Amino acid sequence: MLIKPFKGYFANNRNNEKGYLMILALGVFLLIMVIESAILSNSFYARKLSANNYDYIQAQLAADSGLEWARVYVHKLLDEQISSGNTSEVPALENTSIIINSDRVPISFDLIFQAWEHHPDESHYIVPVVITGKCGAKIKYKVIAKLRFNYDIIEKHEEFEVIREARYHKGIVIYHHELI
Repeated sequence: MLIKPFKGYFANNRNNEKGYLMILALGVFLLIMVIESAILSNSFYARKLSANNYDYIQAQLAADSGLEWARVYVHKLLDEQISSGNTSEVPALENTSIIINSDRVPISFDLIFQAWEHHPDESHYIVPVVITGKCGAKIKYKVIAKLRFNYDIIEKHEEFEVIREARYHKGIVIYHHELI
C-alpha cells in the first residue's frame, strides 16, 4: 500500500486561488508605512518646536542680561554723579547694542534709555529702559522696565530697584509687575 504525502487543504484547488493573502499583506504593509511616516513627521515637528523653544529661552536670557547690564550701568553713572555732589543734573546715557557669541545663531540685546525723571525733593531718579533680547533674526523678547535709584547723601545710602517691569513676546504681555 502506497501512502501519498499530505499536500494541504488547498493543494487540489490551485485554480481557485485568488490572492487574498497578498492583498492582506500589502494592506498591513501600507498601514505600517502610514504609522511610521506619522511618527517621523511628529518627531521632526517636536524637534523644530524644541529648537524654537531653545531660541525663545536664549532671547529671554539675553533680555534679562540686558536688564542687569542696564542696572549696573545706570548705578555706576549715578553713583559717580552723586559722589561728586552733583544731584541736580541727569547724566547722559547712551543707547547700546551688545552681541553675545553663540554657536548656532547670534544672541544680542538692545538697550534704549528713555527720558529720565529726577525728583530731588524725594531723592531719587527714575530711569525708563526698553530692552530687546534677540536670538537670530526671528525670535525677540522685549522687557520694558522703570528703574528707581534712591539715594541719601547725608547717610551715604543708596538703593536700586525695578519698580515696573513688563515682558512681551510677539506683542503679547507675558508678565507685568509694578511696585508702587
